[in-house]
Amino acid sequence: MPSSPSGSAWNTGAGTLSWTSVFIQEPYRGRGWGRRAMEFAAEAARNLGVRALHLEVTRANARARTLYERLGYQEHDRPLLTKLLNGSSR
Repeated sequence: MPSSPSGSAWNTGAGTLSWTSVFIQEPYRGRGWGRRAMEFAAEAARNLGVRALHLEVTRANARARTLYERLGYQEHDRPLLTKLLNGSSR
């Protein structure tokens, strides 16, 4: 069994927190861990004075998108642009 149900990384700036990676390991999916992790992170960010949360999610990840929308996240007309450097690949 994995030692941790979730992992994440983020950057802060200008009163915002931007998630770059959020995941729940397979054995923990569908058990409420994602919701609890997101709610905990939102409360911690609020306590630190963060005013807005942003996150990235692939269009194909319908399950995660549904969760995020239920938690109040909204899609905006501001797409993420990426420039790959030094031969990097996605």
